[in-house]
Amino acid sequence: MNEQTTPVYEQLQRQIEAYNRAPAAVLRRRLYGGYLVFCAFLAAVFAAMGDIGLFAAAVALAVVTWLAYFIILGFVGRSYVARRVGRFVMGFKPGDWFLLLIGLALAAGMVYVFHLVVPCIFGVVFAVVALLTMDRVVATERRKPIEQAEQLLKDQRRQGTDDRTLRRMVCEHGGAVWEPFFEELFGYESKLAARQQWGYDELGRPRPADRPWRDAVVRWMEERPSEPSAAPVAAAEPVKEGEAPPTAIAAPSAEKLPMPSGISEVSPAQPAESPAPIQAVPTEAAQKGEPPPPDKPAPSYDEQAMERDRARRRREEGLFGTSPRGPIAWLLGPRLRFLVASGLIAGCLVWMHQNDLVEAEHLAKVRQSQNLEEAKTVGGEAAQQADTRGKDIQPLKCDGLSPSITQWFNSYGPGVAGLILIFSTLFRGVKISLFMYPAAAVAMFGDAMGDPSIGSVAPEYTSIAAGGALAVVGVLFGRVRA
Repeated sequence: MNEQTTPVYEQLQRQIEAYNRAPAAVLRRRLYGGYLVFCAFLAAVFAAMGDIGLFAAAVALAVVTWLAYFIILGFVGRSYVARRVGRFVMGFKPGDWFLLLIGLALAAGMVYVFHLVVPCIFGVVFAVVALLTMDRVVATERRKPIEQAEQLLKDQRRQGTDDRTLRRMVCEHGGAVWEPFFEELFGYESKLAARQQWGYDELGRPRPADRPWRDAVVRWMEERPSEPSAAPVAAAEPVKEGEAPPTAIAAPSAEKLPMPSGISEVSPAQPAESPAPIQAVPTEAAQKGEPPPPDKPAPSYDEQAMERDRARRRREEGLFGTSPRGPIAWLLGPRLRFLVASGLIAGCLVWMHQNDLVEAEHLAKVRQSQNLEEAKTVGGEAAQQADTRGKDIQPLKCDGLSPSITQWFNSYGPGVAGLILIFSTLFRGVKISLFMYPAAAVAMFGDAMGDPSIGSVAPEYTSIAAGGALAVVGVLFGRVRA
């Protein structure tokens, strides 16, 4: 770095620091985080009281607020991930739309049974208010450092500095929290490409990622074509010298700009390649007097990593493979798990409604309480209403279904079993079904297989806990790793 470019780096660092330390941005992080913590605190308190209705209300308040905020950001074009999710949904096939409609019907059923209309309305209102107030203030405060940085980069381009060098400058001199500023200037996909090449500290360690859950969402959408309905994934091509290693989230082709002279393409986290092996035995061509072929270089770090990844995938294929075809794919695939889960949750919701386990009167009394003590008293009454112990609970009654089927809907077990199967659809592959179906069966039928009660805990709750534990084991050992 010469003396002429030093002021440029310093000015960029000042603008990035002003962007990250904007007072409204710091306040927004605290307010949004505090809101989620408050909802989680309410959910924990109501769960400890045993009040299922108020627990569902606290969870719905947090989920609907975040979901409405996310959807509105996508509509106004201020979130790449939200727009990417929208394109993913619009690309659904008819079968996927059918499953989506079933999921929406289940959500509407839960809103009806648990009387969650008011929390959902409040969640949407909170999201709109947050976008119209805090987000606008943050955008206003951050506009000045962004404009000054853009002007600085334009001046450097006029002086002959290419775009790749400018992006590397912003990345390497942005500090530990460089990603939000970089994404604001160049976009989300460009940030992913820059993270691969330059997103390391002085010791070669990756710097912290900004909101990594977004990367997980995009990666999950990119991996969906690897489900049984998609074509098999081709083997990875070896990485050419001068190119970034491939990841699950592909960087745009426009980012592959020529590297200026004097700047190495290898990132700090990539060790140097080992020298080519020496051939000790003369080849047949050398014995005939022909020039020997050039020695094959030793595999690079990226090629070795891809070979280890291919070996891991071969181990994971096992009996069924990651993308089986035919009846096995249908029986163990996520679509059947979602359909079975939808039926279980719908049956549980109807059973709860028939037995009056969640009444609107208790929820209205809690909202009208004048103090905390009164709210605790009413909440205790609602918890007793939701508790099935010592009550004459009747199995589900449904015209058109045999009593041999409806008799199993006599506790919260089927609902938990459905939630387990719904959760399993978030993971790729079919091997996880070998864990999740037994976990759902234990949660639903565990109390009918004997007396699994522990102390004063009812058998149905013990079975639900055992099914949940088996589901955790399935996530650890049954999922296909990216």
